[in-house]
Amino acid sequence: MKPIYRLVLIIATAIVMSACGSTDDFVVRGQMAGVDVQTVTMTYFDRGGLQSYSVQSLGGKFSFRGTASKPTLAVISLGDGQRLATLVVKNGDEVTIEVDPTNPYLAKVSGNAESREIASWLNANAESLESRNPAAVNAAVAQYVSGNKDKMSATAILVNYYNCEGYEAKADSLFSLLTVQARPSEIVQGFNSVVNAQLSSTGQAPVTYMALYELRDSLISFTPGRASVSLLCFTTDDRTSLDSIRPRLRSLRLAQPKERLQMVEISTAPDSASWRRSFRADTVSNWYRTWVPGSMGAPAVRKLGIPRLPYFIVTDSTGAQLYRGPSLKGAEAALKTINPES
Repeated sequence: MKPIYRLVLIIATAIVMSACGSTDDFVVRGQMAGVDVQTVTMTYFDRGGLQSYSVQSLGGKFSFRGTASKPTLAVISLGDGQRLATLVVKNGDEVTIEVDPTNPYLAKVSGNAESREIASWLNANAESLESRNPAAVNAAVAQYVSGNKDKMSATAILVNYYNCEGYEAKADSLFSLLTVQARPSEIVQGFNSVVNAQLSSTGQAPVTYMALYELRDSLISFTPGRASVSLLCFTTDDRTSLDSIRPRLRSLRLAQPKERLQMVEISTAPDSASWRRSFRADTVSNWYRTWVPGSMGAPAVRKLGIPRLPYFIVTDSTGAQLYRGPSLKGAEAALKTINPES
């Protein structure tokens, strides 16, 4: 091959490759029916927090490029919050969406198995979803989860479409069916970040009660009325993060009697084995160290809308939230409004 033709081929190949996804990112392209110019947003969880990008469609077409080293939940929605598609994406994926915003449950999705499976389930249950029939939708979710315990699409469908209110025990039971591989932390954390960001009023509701497993293999309950103020610390099983938090928690605990300050560390590790490994030999503390089955998908945690980890919530004795955020210093400042000596 002559050098000039070889150069042309190399340049042409580079142009084609640049238009596609790469192993360093993922691409989502969409076409909306009956829409010309419209704001479209992609929201997903990565790098420990919520990532959100908006573009203007042209002729109903839109495209996004993002980065996610591990599979994570992504939601494509219109500017008014209407969801167009629920996806599971990771670097290297190229996902295509064809959707009519008047009935997004019938969207066609291609590009990776998980996103296709979610779309197929939505297509098959469009009528129940459109009519907002909780019993019918929950039955369809339960059937899919029971038959696809090892698929991330089952986790995404469960945490996105199951109606937990009044069905909390069943939700926990379904979540426990999923294999650890089917529910990576990015998916369940992504649910809380992406979905509850749109339902922030739910996350701001008073914290009333949680059943938690304590490190000594006992089941304990959190109720805010046991102390003047409570500090809830939502953590991961990452030792670096834990090592930066726990010294200050010890100082706070020593500075306040338990009847004034109730402290609960709540691990969102995917399973109890990972939770226990996060302690190494550091198993002695003077505050509750707990774990909740179901991780971020557990109804007790899910309704709080934890957008990232670590995360801190301070409540008064009625459960009203005085502070919620990723800063331990911010939580300490809130504590001082109730306990000035802390």
